[in-house]
Amino acid sequence: MAISIGDALLKLGVDTSDLEKDLNKASGKVDAAFNQWGKRAAIAGGVIVGAVLAIGGAAVKMAMEAVESENLFEVAMGNMAASTRAWSKELSTALGLNEFEVRKNVATIYT
Repeated sequence: MAISIGDALLKLGVDTSDLEKDLNKASGKVDAAFNQWGKRAAIAGGVIVGAVLAIGGAAVKMAMEAVESENLFEVAMGNMAASTRAWSKELSTALGLNEFEVRKNVATIYT
């Protein structure tokens, strides 16, 4: 037969009223701490979601700009597009430049 600590203390005649008060007080403090951490976690989660959405939006914008600059390049260069594309890849590799930006600038200057 299992006996709880509280029952054992009662059988021994130990006054547990102060212990119960202290345990209730500690329990309240633990609950308050968890509530604060829950609020902070919710705020942090909101910040993280906002950052992810901002990064996603920036990535979509960059992709759209790359497609637009490629279209500009194709239209501006016409039948020279293939050879100019090869040149722009070599140049961007040699100088460490973004090849989309190189083609965009070439097309803009040529136009």
